[in-house]
Amino acid sequence: MAELDLNTQVSSLEARTAALETHLHEIADAARSLATAVRLHVDRLETERRVGWTTIRQSYLQILPMLV
Repeated sequence: MAELDLNTQVSSLEARTAALETHLHEIADAARSLATAVRLHVDRLETERRVGWTTIRQSYLQILPMLV
């Protein structure tokens, strides 16, 4: 009877391990998706910042000759 109980416990642990591995893969996939979204957001912000400063610089260079 003890052997049957031990086999049942081992089977239960194997099933729980498989479920945990599945959850771990899902968490890893979600983390990769989040990292991609953050990277795209940061890239967009950096692009907007660069375009903003470029626009300010171009405006300044166009106005500068009028000031001298």
